[in-house]
Amino acid sequence: MLRRQNIGTLLLLGLVAEVAAFVAVVDWLGAGPAVLLGIGSTLLGLARLRQVGTASLMGLRAAAAGQPPREDGFADGALSTAGAVLLILPGFITDAIGLALMAPTAREWVMGRIGVRALSPTARRPAGGPRTIDLEAQDWTRLDRSRPS
Repeated sequence: MLRRQNIGTLLLLGLVAEVAAFVAVVDWLGAGPAVLLGIGSTLLGLARLRQVGTASLMGLRAAAAGQPPREDGFADGALSTAGAVLLILPGFITDAIGLALMAPTAREWVMGRIGVRALSPTARRPAGGPRTIDLEAQDWTRLDRSRPS
């Protein structure tokens, strides 16, 4: 477990890294574009936070209507919210992490690292998963493969 002293050191290192990143961006683009880029990322974070909030509200309404929630819905929403908050915070390093968390594949990767099974359409089927689907006779029909499509 991290002690207070270690957390303080990590926060100080993060602050120093953010200042160094800002100086590098100012040196590369200039002061005006760097500030505009920071303001733009904050506005993007606010818009994303609103979008995540709306999606969460819709999920709550669906749960109230009796629909089962997605297994990874909480983790995905939490990571989306964290990404939006990181975009709102000043700093280009936090912006880069926040932008990464806007991508579903990055959120799936993080969920895989923390042990949450992803159920989104882009999630890959586990290699050891079932290879046979058991259907009743009325659930399938045989296709005639001899006819050209």
